[in-house]
Amino acid sequence: MTEWWDPSFPYRLPIAAIDPLRLGRTREPVRLDLVFDLFRPHPGGMALVDDAGRPAPCQIVRSGIGRDGRLDYASLYFLADVAPGGLARYHAYLAGEARRLPAVRGIRQLKPKLGDGFRRLDTGAYVIELCRGTAR
Repeated sequence: MTEWWDPSFPYRLPIAAIDPLRLGRTREPVRLDLVFDLFRPHPGGMALVDDAGRPAPCQIVRSGIGRDGRLDYASLYFLADVAPGGLARYHAYLAGEARRLPAVRGIRQLKPKLGDGFRRLDTGAYVIELCRGTAR
């Protein structure tokens, strides 16, 4: 983790995802609600990194921005992989200015296969097809 640390990020938050049911989790959606009071980052100044130092895809879904353009609060979503009964560690890095983050492959739209299908989505973990329900 220390080899990834960027000194221009003034703060980092440790995050731990656990598997209390001992079933294991693969790309488990995690929501983390954050309230910023000691340091308020720029909306584009957050990065999430896993314990191996790899950038982890994340998304701010809901947030409040103060008059100075910095975050007061945010709901951060990411996908966690946790071994059965294990623990996965992450760090959220916070900066006061917008940062250029690595591009991440997101949800891809595919051509529908069902007769009444109108949208087919590949999430990387699942392929979901939405249809009109006409039994075609």
